[in-house]
Amino acid sequence: MAYNVTTTYRSPFLMGGRKASGVAGNNKTMVAGVINITSYTTGGETVNPQDLGLETMDEIFFNVRNMNDALTVPAAATIGLAGYNRTLNKLIVDTTGTTEVTSTEDAIVGFLAIGDSAGAPELT
Repeated sequence: MAYNVTTTYRSPFLMGGRKASGVAGNNKTMVAGVINITSYTTGGETVNPQDLGLETMDEIFFNVRNMNDALTVPAAATIGLAGYNRTLNKLIVDTTGTTEVTSTEDAIVGFLAIGDSAGAPELT
């Protein structure tokens, strides 16, 4: 496992949102950025909400920008899908729709995540 997260955008949702329990909350935040995986771990990379600056994660969306020796050798047949296993907090990168990226391969994955901010206090 080897990756780093770069946050390119962070914006609070002022006075809006609900916690995972359904209770109204006002510390919802949207975070966008890039996860640069330099050595993928078979079975997925553990990416916790805290790695993205969130306390809890409501939604996360991915855009696989490149994989398989990122930036230098994009594979023509690679379609690039990514999913998130909430139970294990694992980012799983898929190369063909059925085959997971193998260990030690690179991937660059853009993300957009929404959740409770880890840096903003809950105002009551």
